[in-house]
Amino acid sequence: MPTWKCVIPGYDLISPNKLIRMPWYRQAKEKEQAMNMVFVHGRPLPVFDCPVRMVIARMFGKGQRPLDTDNLYGGCKLLIDSLKAPKGRSKRGLSVIIEDNPKALDLTVIQFKNTEISCDVGIWACPMTEVLDLPKHVAMILQSSQDGRVSIP
Repeated sequence: MPTWKCVIPGYDLISPNKLIRMPWYRQAKEKEQAMNMVFVHGRPLPVFDCPVRMVIARMFGKGQRPLDTDNLYGGCKLLIDSLKAPKGRSKRGLSVIIEDNPKALDLTVIQFKNTEISCDVGIWACPMTEVLDLPKHVAMILQSSQDGRVSIP
């Protein structure tokens, strides 16, 4: 199965510091928006029935600051939850991945500054047994970054 790619223009990750201060109905609305954005920009949606390797890249633009590492990973919660299969009380999900535990999802999150855009989020995923086919600039940043905080000119 080839690498699945989804680039969401104009979307930014929501810091967990902001997310925990939101009322539950606003959190549900933000999750619904994230799910709709992935549905629109990630078509056709694959169904990975095996462990998945995933890279999420936050490309922030002029006037924005990088998130620290814990907020960067925590900000991906809404996106990852929208990719999961519905289970238990949760009635919504795109069923792209089975589960988000460490055995089923190898997640890497990076961010970099790009002054040509406002803010975009890119998601690349493939089965864990395969190699991700990443764009050159994302692959270079991934190789040079240990904590996910790199700025490129």
